[in-house]
Amino acid sequence: MKSKQYLNHLFISLFAVLAFHHAIVYLLPLGLDPRTALIYDSFLFFLFALGAVIIAPALNRDKETFVLRFLVLTTIQMLTFIGAITVLIVLQIDNIRLIGFHLIGAFIPLLAIQSTLLIRLTKEH
Repeated sequence: MKSKQYLNHLFISLFAVLAFHHAIVYLLPLGLDPRTALIYDSFLFFLFALGAVIIAPALNRDKETFVLRFLVLTTIQMLTFIGAITVLIVLQIDNIRLIGFHLIGAFIPLLAIQSTLLIRLTKEH
């Protein structure tokens, strides 16, 4: 039950944050192409969806398994995110600072929401 509840809350939060981010990019003249932002937002969505697959089985088990998977999840997400930014830097993408700013601006709230949801769910049960 906990994993289903977590997945519902996570995907609603993912869609809300990424839709808000994409709306800001589309409506405000910040210099980032909306199609480019959609590609990067899709990357973040799949990163956090993959994280849900890693952590969901641990929600119905003991706390030690949960903590271990939570640490693995956070580490994988952060390393993948930093690796993706590094690849963009190495490829010398135009406007890398602007793209990096937007990616960080979407990644940090998503990570905070994910952690808050997981902590709240484990405290409830």
